[in-house]
Amino acid sequence: MKQRKFAVSRRGLIKLGALSLVASPTIAVAQALSDDLVLEEQWGDLSLAPETIEFNPYQIGELSTSRVQGSMTDRIKSFRSNFLEIAGEFEGYNRSEHENEITRFLNLFRLDFRYGARQKYTPYCAAGVSYVAALTYWREANTTDQVPTLAELRAFLIEVGSYHFYPTVSVIDMYHVALGTRRWIARSDTPEPGWLVLFDWKQNGGANHVGIVESVILDEDQTQPVALNTLEFNTVMENASGSQRDGGYVARRVRSLNGTIKGYINTDARNPFR
Repeated sequence: MKQRKFAVSRRGLIKLGALSLVASPTIAVAQALSDDLVLEEQWGDLSLAPETIEFNPYQIGELSTSRVQGSMTDRIKSFRSNFLEIAGEFEGYNRSEHENEITRFLNLFRLDFRYGARQKYTPYCAAGVSYVAALTYWREANTTDQVPTLAELRAFLIEVGSYHFYPTVSVIDMYHVALGTRRWIARSDTPEPGWLVLFDWKQNGGANHVGIVESVILDEDQTQPVALNTLEFNTVMENASGSQRDGGYVARRVRSLNGTIKGYINTDARNPFR
């Protein structure tokens, strides 16, 4: 199976992604490119070593753009608050104690908890927030306490993509699609609770990690925003000690408003091309 090293430009991928915003990609196109794997570096905190995720962007895109499998559910008006509430249910989950649950985040996109001959962990920050968004829609449509099947959750990925943000395992693809759908917000603006925040730890134009904004922290005069309260998947716990420093947690964090924040995705803004 052919592999290619991740590059920020990836003109061919972006070109296909832009087309998918206007019209759903055909199965023939997805199959024709089905051997094109991408390797993307992600890491949940500047203190952590980067991890690599290996995925097929065309197969991921087919999950959230296929009109055949969409549930055709109306937009949830209270999405941001519901999204935050459900995401908070996973706080404290970690790889050592909640492997089954984290595996579900990744299995939603047909990826595994570990991959390759060396059985490396698959990073799950983007997969985690995407899973929660699909679960938010599933709960809106169901009153049962049962855990939904992955097939049931996948049926709502098209709603997430149409109404809120591109659900995927890739942080850089979230960024590119947000740009293409006019959902991208500059870091100089003040975000709203329930928006996504993207990080560029090396401040070199990349996108390495994604979290959910919970609230904005103001300075002592209560006039200027200085930091964010966030909820993040696949990160390190705030003020972690011992093995907690190894990462792989769902945790609430406090993030300074500095150059490591790349910008935001407005999860209220609909995709204007659908």
